Amino acid sequence: MNLVHDAWLPFRLQDGSEKVLPITAICNSEVVDFALPRADFQGAAYQFAIGLLQTVFAPKDKNQWWEYFSTPPSTEMLQDALNRVEHAFNTTGDGPLFMQDLDALEDAPTKSVSALLIESPGENTCSENRDHFVKRSESAVMSLEMAVMALFTLQLQPPTNRGCKGGRKGLRGLGPLTTIILSDNDSDSLWKSLWLNVMSRDFVQHQPIDDFNNIFPWLKKTADSRPDAKKNFNQLYPNDAHPLHVYWGMPCRVRLINESIQTNCDISGREKENVVRECKIKPYGNSYSAEWRHWLSPYQDVVSDDGLQPVRTFLNELNYSYWCNFVFVDDVGKTKCAETVSHYYSLIRRRSGLNHKPRLWVFGYEIDKKKSAKVNGWFSHEMPIFSLQNKEQGKICDIVRDMIDLTKDMWQYTEKIISYVLYGVQDKKKGDKKEYLYPKLLKNVSSFNAEFWHRSECHFYAVVQQVVESTAGSDVYLTPENAKYWLSSLRRICMDLFDEYALSESVEVRSMEKRMKARLALDKYLSAPGSSNKINDFVFNYQI
Repeated sequence: MNLVHDAWLPFRLQDGSEKVLPITAICNSEVVDFALPRADFQGAAYQFAIGLLQTVFAPKDKNQWWEYFSTPPSTEMLQDALNRVEHAFNTTGDGPLFMQDLDALEDAPTKSVSALLIESPGENTCSENRDHFVKRSESAVMSLEMAVMALFTLQLQPPTNRGCKGGRKGLRGLGPLTTIILSDNDSDSLWKSLWLNVMSRDFVQHQPIDDFNNIFPWLKKTADSRPDAKKNFNQLYPNDAHPLHVYWGMPCRVRLINESIQTNCDISGREKENVVRECKIKPYGNSYSAEWRHWLSPYQDVVSDDGLQPVRTFLNELNYSYWCNFVFVDDVGKTKCAETVSHYYSLIRRRSGLNHKPRLWVFGYEIDKKKSAKVNGWFSHEMPIFSLQNKEQGKICDIVRDMIDLTKDMWQYTEKIISYVLYGVQDKKKGDKKEYLYPKLLKNVSSFNAEFWHRSECHFYAVVQQVVESTAGSDVYLTPENAKYWLSSLRRICMDLFDEYALSESVEVRSMEKRMKARLALDKYLSAPGSSNKINDFVFNYQI
């Protein structure tokens, strides 16, 4: 099977039906989305298609970008471009195989193909019999198509120790977030969403492609990263490969064992003739240095010698407070949106803007950094992108930062009051006699924390929309009316959540007085002047 010639990817069509087609179907106006059976595979399919287009079909300049955005290429034109790399996208046969080690890995242990799934237990977990709640053979048989997609998904964001001790992290480290720009309308063709993430060659300004071996690492021998006696090991730096290598990082050394038998795929449920039940996995593959910058990920400045680092996935923390991190370059907050998002802004500077408002799809796995084989969960969320010039973005970020500071101040106090009423504790202190309450406390705090951010999200974007629409030239401002709307929305949500969590359950009469006093204290804090510096500053600065 060749991934740039054969029909292997499931797509969703305009009429709602699904069909397996070649990758060239992305330029068909009837195709509106991929239709992979797993959320992480869906995200990987977007990255696969975007990487292919950026590698073999990137427009030379912004004029050509707009030309192909309006009128997609023909299937024949796209196929001609893909033919340049067909030798790198075989999945069976002799020679290099897609995302598989060039060596046959005959001396490597044989593992179940389920080891390719990111949520599968790691090597240490299995060897120590700590995988009681994870089925080791949950997907013991995969079609060749789904096995390839599982392998590509793993190479994009592998937990370390995947299938063997000595596994390497991905090009973006552990648990990176990916951001992909989507067209605003679900009925738009898939091509529009993919093309919004393809950058013109004059924007990225990388050197011409003269050797595909420097882009696709499976075309050459893997550099063994086994540490020596002094624990030094080989690392791959950005200067060692072509910039397009970021789309095709390969930290895991894997070989699929293909079998020709007719059986059902445990992932797709479809009956297939070519399946994979086992694979070879070997440690110490390509080890990527921290200097790599993936074009589909946002970065932030952390206290580290490595400088900018990819924004990691944290299930209970990622909310609209990170919106500026994902959609702008924020010099004050020391964050940088994905390079593809910066390219989008360069496009709208050239023209009056797109005739629709795209969305930003943010997704990734949260992987425990201390237990690097443990996957805590999958995160996926969509956020709006507004058409703004660079000079306007910094001022918008200043306003949003004020809004977020106010939000965190009001919610942290509300959270503390609710915790006090329910459990009689406000802050965990060493030796606290009520320490037994904290596991339950933390679980419930996480619950109403998520509820708060969810309820306030629509109000946040409504205010930001008003700020964007009120922008005139270099003037960016939050009107007193909108500032008051934001403040009152937060107050109402905080009080509502207190009532729901602290007063809605059956309450003993003797504890009701305590709860009502707590409610009065909360209402006073959220409303009275002088109760909070953040509230006072917001009221004063925006003339409420």
